[in-house]
Amino acid sequence: MCVKILAKEVKDSPYNVILNLPGFTVTKVSGPNPLVIHAKYYRKPKCPYCGNSKLRKKDAFFRQLKHESLGHRNTVLRFKAFKFYCKACHRYFHQQFPGILKHQRATEKLKQQIFKEPTQGASQTDLSTQGVSQTDFSIGYATSTRS
Repeated sequence: MCVKILAKEVKDSPYNVILNLPGFTVTKVSGPNPLVIHAKYYRKPKCPYCGNSKLRKKDAFFRQLKHESLGHRNTVLRFKAFKFYCKACHRYFHQQFPGILKHQRATEKLKQQIFKEPTQGASQTDLSTQGVSQTDFSIGYATSTRS
């Protein structure tokens, strides 16, 4: 299964509802399990140090994160991120996204989903490896509890 979305339909796409992250639009959905969601971030970046929007792109790379499950299928979020140079304060930084903490490989939505389930006496370590409905998300204790 592979669904491609045309560029002019991106912001109005019904697939944006399944992503549930502000500023992202779904461009392609593929794979049965894990479900791979290719997305694009459309908001204008700002410098985290001075707040200026006069930036220069220095590098581009792809980020791949584990995202909240859809049904009983694991979901992977894949999108392009950038390294910027701020022309005002002369600093370099990587683009930051809402709902995704710095240096994380799992979204905050996934962490909320794991701990929203009733624990039934399970420890946090058990929850991080078993996850929702006994699905293995393969994230460690530190990742699941880090805030």
